[in-house]
Amino acid sequence: MANCRRLLVPLLLVLSTVFASAQLPVNVDCGTTGKNKGYLGFTWVGDEQYVPSGQSTTVKIDDSLIAPLTTLRYFPSGKKNCYSFLGVGQGIKILVRAWFYYGNYDGLSSPPTFNVLFNGNLWSPVFMTGDNGSAILEMIHATKVDDVSVCLARTNAKDVPFINALEIKKLEADMYYSMDTDRPLHAMGRYAYASPSTNVVRYPDDPYDRLWFIFSNYASGLSPLSRSSDPLSNLADRPPAAVLRQAITPSSSLASNMTIPNLITSTSPVPHYVTFYFVEMSPNATRSFDFFLDDQRFYSNTIVPNGTVLEIFHPKVNLSTSSVFSLVRANGSALPPLISAAEFFKVGDIWAVAATDSSDVTALSALQKSYVQLQQWSGDPCLPVGYAWEWLNCSSDSTPRVTALYLGGYGLSGPLADFSNLTALQTIDLHNNSLSGSIPEFLGKLPNLQQLNLADNQFNGSVPSSLTGNSKVNLNISGNNISSGTISSSPSNSTIKSKKKTNGGVVAGAIIGSLLFLLLLVLFVIFIFKGRRTPVQLNAAAHNAKPTALLEPEIKHEFSHAEILEITTNFETVIGEGGSGNVYYGRLKNGPEVAVKVLKDSLEQGTKEFVAEVKLLMTVHHKCLVSFIGYCEEDGKLILLYEYMSGGNLRQLLSGRDSTSAFLTWQTRLQMALNVAAGLDYLHSGCYPQIIHRDVKTTNILLNAKMEAKVADFGLSKAGHKDDVTQLPTVVAGTPGYIDPEYYRTSLVTKKSDVYSFGVVLFELMTGYAPLFNVSGERFHIVEWATSRLTRGDIHSVADPRLGGQYEVNSMWKVADIAMSCTAPSSEMRPHMSDVVIQLKEAIEAESYSQQRTGNSSAEVQHSSSSYGFSSSHVSNSSLPPAR
Repeated sequence: MANCRRLLVPLLLVLSTVFASAQLPVNVDCGTTGKNKGYLGFTWVGDEQYVPSGQSTTVKIDDSLIAPLTTLRYFPSGKKNCYSFLGVGQGIKILVRAWFYYGNYDGLSSPPTFNVLFNGNLWSPVFMTGDNGSAILEMIHATKVDDVSVCLARTNAKDVPFINALEIKKLEADMYYSMDTDRPLHAMGRYAYASPSTNVVRYPDDPYDRLWFIFSNYASGLSPLSRSSDPLSNLADRPPAAVLRQAITPSSSLASNMTIPNLITSTSPVPHYVTFYFVEMSPNATRSFDFFLDDQRFYSNTIVPNGTVLEIFHPKVNLSTSSVFSLVRANGSALPPLISAAEFFKVGDIWAVAATDSSDVTALSALQKSYVQLQQWSGDPCLPVGYAWEWLNCSSDSTPRVTALYLGGYGLSGPLADFSNLTALQTIDLHNNSLSGSIPEFLGKLPNLQQLNLADNQFNGSVPSSLTGNSKVNLNISGNNISSGTISSSPSNSTIKSKKKTNGGVVAGAIIGSLLFLLLLVLFVIFIFKGRRTPVQLNAAAHNAKPTALLEPEIKHEFSHAEILEITTNFETVIGEGGSGNVYYGRLKNGPEVAVKVLKDSLEQGTKEFVAEVKLLMTVHHKCLVSFIGYCEEDGKLILLYEYMSGGNLRQLLSGRDSTSAFLTWQTRLQMALNVAAGLDYLHSGCYPQIIHRDVKTTNILLNAKMEAKVADFGLSKAGHKDDVTQLPTVVAGTPGYIDPEYYRTSLVTKKSDVYSFGVVLFELMTGYAPLFNVSGERFHIVEWATSRLTRGDIHSVADPRLGGQYEVNSMWKVADIAMSCTAPSSEMRPHMSDVVIQLKEAIEAESYSQQRTGNSSAEVQHSSSSYGFSSSHVSNSSLPPAR
């Protein structure tokens, strides 16, 4: 996430009637109610006070001692469902642990995959396998705000997230004091080497309830040691005595070294926070050894353990599965090395103190308190990106603002609640509810409002002056009890669509009749005037006539066919071929180069496509979209002139067919992806009516001389409406491999159809492959091929080999996550392009940071079925670790 520090809005403002304050420690037995004092002697509480949604059930588990895992809460609806804990405390360190035990509770023998979010940030994906699949996520976090939210987020329409237990424990302020408090520590695990015969050491042996797993693999040439008394220790990290009374050492007293068993799972080096504990087990022993990581000294001094615990830690060392910690017997030592315990954490990304604008949250809270239908949504309304509440849109600002409410058909009734604090609203859709009373005055005072749909409610009285006098607002009040006599007819008023539910009045009919008579009289006068023009005037008018669709005063760039021949030197150089026609190189008389697209004469809908494209291009202006220069419509010839893009198209470069043979670095590919996303976001959100491209693909992404990418070819575009619920029935159009499967199946195109196609483009940028490709005679679709590998955690087999590993793995994983989200089977699960823009900026930030710090280093997000959480961070070069 971006490195920003903002005040998180207290979650008390959202669903304050549901959530209770949290006094640490909090031990939540999900799927139950009330309180019980049982497992480990803790007081476990039901989760109904912390989450407003979901359903409860039981699950069979072999180990009946773990009572909190015998129940769970699952969430069959909603993109994200959140547990909210108020008043946890700001500026403290907490241990957060979530438990997931599938146990085939649904009888499907198919454990789901989903994401876990923490305060608007991605905590970790959850992967499980088999009927008894399980996972544990644990992290240490330094709070920046008073409240905590843990959300389960759907990543696949068919997968239902669930959770069995959730724990939050308070740590001491000086524990893990060297951690970067802007980054969480994701627990890979703790080893209690040679501890007693139990599965795990935790509370009450560890007052902070950390989990210390028992090492028992003595077949590796190691043997246990123990001591009769507790060692001396005043360490700030407070390791429990139960894990310090034992140690492991080589089985042979003559051994010269030993390898420390570890819990590192990353296949490529990423930053870790590690801590090792040493204490002598034998009184009067003569033992000394040196500490190495791979072939480099990890600790500068020779270790001579005694009855006092020695702690050696490193807050940020790059480790992978190939990293080897070893203890080497020092000269003169009578005994081989030993070790008692160790902790392994992966250092996470910088987490933003992210929050939707506070005034917006206040207003949304008023809505939720007024309408029970809205109270199932919780957590941050806009964050993280891609997980905004289903009935609103948010801006892409660093502090998101709510820009649209889509509450049509939600069954809302009664007076409309006051949400005047939502000052960034551009669109409000409240049609087809049972809202009553007068239309509130505050609606017309929202400074950015453009669209207001109040149709088919039970509003009565008059339209407030704030709306009748507001020319910026397109208002629809049809199907209400609004009297037409209360609507002003001033030319400066907003566009008002009104249809009474009661019978119209005689006065209204008389006014309409009078207006029609005046209109007919004006038309008659114009007709008489035109009839008196001279033949010369008539011929001139006929010669200069243009198609009706092109009578736009802004268009001044009409070219004759003769001029087109001159511009293109008789269509000498073909620079592109498409389904609707060829593209030729040209140069205008005043010097600028242009691309000239000649639509095919045989195209059945040629004129219609041409007019549609011209009308779109007249209104579309953005630095990430190919600029429109002019057009020619003469004798049935349909021609468009575009900005010339000398760099060719993106597919040519990715395939190596471009004549320049330019190599696209990962940084360059990221910037191209961002440009395309920004261009599509403008079409979807910056145009009215919104535009759906319908043919997003790498051959329609053109590059200029500076290798800047722009979106081209709007020949298949469709003008959309203001929301994703409104779908446009069309003949399925597009390019195989890029077409949204949902669009193909239903023939209903939405903005999310473009999002799917863009996800395919992202996979192309990652892999270098075309959407449909062959390997060893077998044909693959890039989405299925890449996703199957990414879900196994194999990022390197997906990355384009031509990159030679020169990419920051966090950045690559970020783009992979975006691509998989964009190509989700259900359009509801796909993000908006505005959300994609934000995430791509974060991927670029990660890549740039890595280049600055390490010069093309590679940190990694390890996606695996490990039972512990994981995340990512940037690589850092650090000095030798200190000891305590």
